Amino acid sequence: MLQRYLGNKQSILTDVAAAISECASDTDLVCDAFSGTLAVTLALKSAGYRVASNDTNYFAHVYGQAYLLPSSLPKVDAKAVIGKTSYQDHCEVCTAVATALKGNPGFSFLEKENDFHAYTQILILSRFLEKSIHPSIPHKYEGSHIFNSYSTAGKHSAFVSLRGTTGNRAFFSPDNAKRIDRALCFLRYWWREGMLELNAHSLLLAILMDGIEKVSNTQGTYHDFPREFVDQRSLRALILKPPAMDGVLVHKKKHILGCEEDSLEFVKRLPPGSVLYLDPPYNFRQYSAYYFMPNVICKYHLIEDLSEYFRGIEHVRGQNMTDSFDSPFCRRSAFIPALEQLIANSRARMVILSYFNGRNHWNDHSNSSGTLGLRTLEEFFRSSLFVKDSFRYKPVDRMNYQSYGGHKAKSIHELIITAEPKIL
Repeated sequence: MLQRYLGNKQSILTDVAAAISECASDTDLVCDAFSGTLAVTLALKSAGYRVASNDTNYFAHVYGQAYLLPSSLPKVDAKAVIGKTSYQDHCEVCTAVATALKGNPGFSFLEKENDFHAYTQILILSRFLEKSIHPSIPHKYEGSHIFNSYSTAGKHSAFVSLRGTTGNRAFFSPDNAKRIDRALCFLRYWWREGMLELNAHSLLLAILMDGIEKVSNTQGTYHDFPREFVDQRSLRALILKPPAMDGVLVHKKKHILGCEEDSLEFVKRLPPGSVLYLDPPYNFRQYSAYYFMPNVICKYHLIEDLSEYFRGIEHVRGQNMTDSFDSPFCRRSAFIPALEQLIANSRARMVILSYFNGRNHWNDHSNSSGTLGLRTLEEFFRSSLFVKDSFRYKPVDRMNYQSYGGHKAKSIHELIITAEPKIL
């Protein structure tokens, strides 16, 4: 899962899960309506809940296809996909890796022979994608769009900012950009030629995305990149690490996964009486802009005309604005009306909301915490729309996502709010 993500709830999953467990039984459907990196979604699945998950970012859909919907490992014949010679080049190493992972947390599934074999096939394809030198690929699938658009050495990476400054995009080192291009070209080739099923393709994409995050030259988002220095992590070679899968293989419940849906519409698909978990944006940052790069990575195999798509990128960051989504939750004036509409559309019997009491709509986007946001939300949740005196909140502390190198993570204040809507 992506770790350098605004509002990532990984560090307070225990608190979120505890709040949900007080409201939901294992027969309930719990909806994560702003799922982001799926940290909460997958924790709920692992805890035994049936889950509905949605986010306007396409990468969340890919993570859902890889880790939420499956209850078994994808069946892949790696030799048929990459050929006998390449298969032999990677088989021995990947078998040894899978063997070494046995007994580690998250890898107990490897004790089963069938799962061990299926997982080793995925590792072989993943290692194939990781290496910078591969056998040839059909010419029509060759491409260097990441290198050309998002590395300083790329011929299309030049930008002019709104303030008139110039430079070249530097999201990736040239070497890693080439590796990413190569991996994406093969994933596009395998998908369009029907060589991989959806769950296997999604899992490989998710593994690739996790690796790309570790070598991205960013400060946590893809809205920009450092101009005065280079994040030293971006100079490391791209590595695709084996994912733990115990939490994926826990049960065979039927989950619901949205695909870039507006959550105001997605929640209409929930049966009445579900439990609704909300972690909406609380400030001006539009997540489809701040995390456009993972969406590009995940959509690469689906884009019909790649040259036309990348000719259409704009701004310093280089986003194709056809992929932009304007959330009403990112506007102070629209936040409460949108929240009311969302809860009404969901017909949920209980709402759990994570509220970040920091840089948000109610403190002029300063880093200092304030009480206006909580008072505004309390007024809403104590209104006639909710059962009287059902409003509760619990403060929890977590560290922000900026924690690396010489940068110190900051402790920030989060509130978990619960309230019971009146079912109309």
